[in-house]
Amino acid sequence: MLLLVGCTSIHEVSPERFKTDIQDMNTFYWCEYIGQANGNAYILRKRAPLFGKRWKQDILCTKVNGLGPDFLKQLEERKKEK
Repeated sequence: MLLLVGCTSIHEVSPERFKTDIQDMNTFYWCEYIGQANGNAYILRKRAPLFGKRWKQDILCTKVNGLGPDFLKQLEERKKEK
């Protein structure tokens, strides 16, 4: 079960963008796979602020059927490692 509480924004993106964001992390932002619910997969994305000390965060989601079983398996395995 996935519960998303207190989130400022959830953005639906294409499966390609979802894959790119979770694989291409850098020093300005990072992503963490949250899980699946209602046919969607979710990642938490945190971005370094241009000003101040608080990181900006939002959630990206996409349809699970656009990601493929092998990719989803990798996400689940990565989540279990943490």
